[in-house]
Amino acid sequence: MSELFTLIKNRQMNDAKSVEELCEKFFPLIKKYARKLNYEDSYNDLQLCFIECILKIPLNSGKFILSDVYILSYIKKAIYFGYIALSKRIENYSYKNILYESYEFFIEKVSYKENLSFFEDELFKTDIGKILNEKEFKICVLKFIERFTDAEIAEQYNVSRQAINKTINKIKKKLYSYYRN
Repeated sequence: MSELFTLIKNRQMNDAKSVEELCEKFFPLIKKYARKLNYEDSYNDLQLCFIECILKIPLNSGKFILSDVYILSYIKKAIYFGYIALSKRIENYSYKNILYESYEFFIEKVSYKENLSFFEDELFKTDIGKILNEKEFKICVLKFIERFTDAEIAEQYNVSRQAINKTINKIKKKLYSYYRN
């Protein structure tokens, strides 16, 4: 049996020293993907992914006993997929953050019903008209200015709440991409 196989087997039996040794051995690989993620706790998140991966390696399988190549390949793929999952989560989080910051700014400028005339202003309609169609514009007004719930809007349009939610998410993406560019 190889040293790597022994370290992983010890880790699966809750040996703390073997975790440290394994983390040292795979430091360059984890650091490589952490640099690509480019956020503060990326190294720690990937290291956690690595430790979870080690616990899941099926050492009872015959091919893992034969050679370290299989173990190295398994770990490399697990860290890569962890990197992909984290990058999607960060991308989704930053996308939502930008949207919420934009809405907070927008809502500060337009305070609900007393400034509804601003929202109905022809200039504003023309600007938003480039981005949203008429139905999306009306749903946008109902949701963000009138403060109706999705269920109330759905009732008005005789569709399901999920359909309204889907339309609102579509509106958010359209506004985000338009104002981002």
